[in-house]
Amino acid sequence: MSCALPEKATRIAIVGAGIGGLMLAASLGEDYQIDLFDHRSSLNGDGYGLNIQPIAVTELAGLGLLSRLCSLGIQTRAHRYLSSDGQQIMEEPRGRFAGEEMPQLSILRHDLVSILLAQLPGSCRIHTSATITIEDLERWDRQSPAPYDLIVGGGMIRTCGRPSVGRHECGAPSRG
Repeated sequence: MSCALPEKATRIAIVGAGIGGLMLAASLGEDYQIDLFDHRSSLNGDGYGLNIQPIAVTELAGLGLLSRLCSLGIQTRAHRYLSSDGQQIMEEPRGRFAGEEMPQLSILRHDLVSILLAQLPGSCRIHTSATITIEDLERWDRQSPAPYDLIVGGGMIRTCGRPSVGRHECGAPSRG
């Protein structure tokens, strides 16, 4: 289920600055005042490498990031299954090697996070070491004027918006 961004939404809170939150903030651009909250003390892209599927590469390319991604990542040629003694069981081509328009890329998480951080609009404020609770969301919802027109969350917090912009139409629970 999807919902369109409310027409007059200009103040947006994004709870969670993982790859999804960073991608959303980068894609919104300068037209919005964005507050990006994350519980970690720094956004350094902890973790190992990951594979970015062609459909996700298409979205990142739409932000003008394809050449940067390709310079830091490796095009995945194939997905292979091997037996415990190294004998190939199966091989399946990936990305451009499978006829896709975009490549499948293997990239370090740190590199992807760095690319997305550099793409954030100047209007985006990052709040690290921030724990946003359901109580915070309820408090924001009671404030007049509300601090945000739209709140988008990942993990344990589901997407919610102000009642005046049709929260229930987006399938979000009534309490945030």
